[in-house]
Amino acid sequence: MDGELNNGPRRSFAYSKGFDGTFPAEWIQSVSTDTPPCSPVGWRGFMLGSGLIWYNIVDDKWRIISINGAVEEKNPTPAGWSVEGKLAHPQCLFFTRVTGNYIAEFARAFKIKDIDVFFEHPGKFFGKQIRDYKPIRPSWCCNKKCELISMVKPIKQCIPDSYQHERSSHGISTKTTDEYGTILEEAYTLLKKVSPEKCSELAPHIGSPCTESYLLKAGDYSGGTMGWDMSTGIYGLFDLPELGPSIVPLRFFENDNEGLQFLE
Repeated sequence: MDGELNNGPRRSFAYSKGFDGTFPAEWIQSVSTDTPPCSPVGWRGFMLGSGLIWYNIVDDKWRIISINGAVEEKNPTPAGWSVEGKLAHPQCLFFTRVTGNYIAEFARAFKIKDIDVFFEHPGKFFGKQIRDYKPIRPSWCCNKKCELISMVKPIKQCIPDSYQHERSSHGISTKTTDEYGTILEEAYTLLKKVSPEKCSELAPHIGSPCTESYLLKAGDYSGGTMGWDMSTGIYGLFDLPELGPSIVPLRFFENDNEGLQFLE
């Protein structure tokens, strides 16, 4: 495998624990006695040990993508992000999506040319190319009722006075129903606290100090074989003019492990 796994232990954590400290005896037995399959499991790739290892051809080479069931690395964090005495709603977090390229809409709206940099480091553009933090109308809008989208989420607008949530394997989960009766399920989980200093470095032009920041995973349930569509990123809380305390996306990563490695 190259770099960090999409899911599974970080390289540095696995090396520190050693092979037997990372993989339980039952895990080793299940993987080592399994017969490699002759065909992939749809778009997910090939697996061993009933999904303990996932691998596929990437850039013309066989690579391990995910390892499940290994000893987990613990990063103590609160169950949810508490802002001004309220639990942040998943809708306070702008996250990238497989379906509907939301972040590309902001690149178009603000005429951002460095697309690759913007997709990975949006924090660099706030206060510079992006000075207006109001919601924008996406290109797919065709009527006045079309929902506007925003990268910057003011706390006073995104946290309802009261809302139902549960703590699931995906963290703080909520379900809402839109005007068409469609149930939208969203969730986020905190991975690691980020120092205000590091947070401010990721948004050097925003003109306001970062007061709190987390590396977290957020997304929604897209249904079908895709299931949960989650993205990993660093978000910061800034007190912005006219908007007040707001949560801003600063840096996105391919997976949790890349985010954790970046912070170290």
